[in-house]
Amino acid sequence: MKNNMKYLLIAFFLFIISCSNYKIIDPFAAGDSILNEDSFISGPDATDFDIEYNMREYYKQYGKYKIIISGDISSTSTLSDVKKIIDKQYYKDAKAQIEVDLTRTTLTEIKSDAFKGCTALISISLPESLTAVNNNSFDGCTELANLEYLGTKANAINVTLSGVTKLVNLYLPNVAKDPGGGSWDTFLGITWTKINYGISM
Repeated sequence: MKNNMKYLLIAFFLFIISCSNYKIIDPFAAGDSILNEDSFISGPDATDFDIEYNMREYYKQYGKYKIIISGDISSTSTLSDVKKIIDKQYYKDAKAQIEVDLTRTTLTEIKSDAFKGCTALISISLPESLTAVNNNSFDGCTELANLEYLGTKANAINVTLSGVTKLVNLYLPNVAKDPGGGSWDTFLGITWTKINYGISM
């Protein structure tokens, strides 16, 4: 009987020791640690609610507002929904600074008034597929300061943007270095203060 009790005690202590080698993991906390920008993308079927929700979740993760759109949005209301969100009085009153990333889309055209009057818009990223932009697409975007373009040809879009007095920084991640000849100096009709070759925004 004593021997049996001794073996039971030994087995119990060995069980306690083995359990101490395991760490309880919170599955929700583990998920948070691997979040990246792809977790906040809104596709072409996203509603304005979905887009704003992803933007606000991005803010919780990174401390800034960013709208990321993907897919073929040429025949959807996506850009209108984005404008509606940026134009909300809440963000204007809060002096929010909102970035919009369209580089994951296949967008070919930004139509008239698409972002007109979006005073909370500070940065816009455009896809290589873009070939047409209306001159007043960003009219009244008084805080828009940064533009990223994934294209490699300065003459791919021929337009002079209006109403963007603070737009001074151009980012060209797919143009490794200045090709010379001032080809990018007045891209989109803007006199750029700084052109960032080979750098993403």
